[in-house]
Amino acid sequence: GGGSSSGGGTSGVSAGSSAGGGGSAGATSAGSSSSTADAHPPLRQSVSDAEGKIRTQRNESAHIFAEDGTPLHTADGGKDYVAFSDSDIAKFKGKNATLTHNHPGGWDYPKGDPRHDGNSFSKEDGLMAAQADLKEIRAVTPTKTYSLGRPQSGWNEAKLNKAYADANASTRVQFTQQIREGRMTNAQAQAQHQHTVWQSVSKTIGAPYGVE
Repeated sequence: GGGSSSGGGTSGVSAGSSAGGGGSAGATSAGSSSSTADAHPPLRQSVSDAEGKIRTQRNESAHIFAEDGTPLHTADGGKDYVAFSDSDIAKFKGKNATLTHNHPGGWDYPKGDPRHDGNSFSKEDGLMAAQADLKEIRAVTPTKTYSLGRPQSGWNEAKLNKAYADANASTRVQFTQQIREGRMTNAQAQAQHQHTVWQSVSKTIGAPYGVE
């Protein structure tokens, strides 16, 4: 993400190529997440174990699990992306899978800097969830865990794309104004941008979204 003072680093998962996206983390939740709280204990344990391993990594890694916690696929990427081929996606598409991955960008900033909290989802993360019909996509940062669940009506890439574009634009205008008025710093805007975007997107597409 870029363009104005609000925006952030890039981070995301992508089908076929490296992903880019915005970066942020906020401290509040937009609704409750379906997340692994409703999952089978083996899935909760599998996800928890994976997230414990990847949270402190400086490159992105993704782990995908079936509903019973069985690993379906693992992928390692670069500093701000994990890429999947069509054959990779075929391993877990339509299997009600949960994908978790890390957003390491927050490690570039010291504790006390709002950007240390890391990024919420990029647009590419959401599109990946739609393309693979994931039950849930998760992202862990130095201090937070984000969750986005499948909308009640199912994933719709066109609707997601429009909702994201609208929310991204309006958030940029809102934050730029707050920076000009001295009510927000550039660092705060970068730290909160993506989380604010996904609060809006999740409501528009009817998807559970949360952060803890």
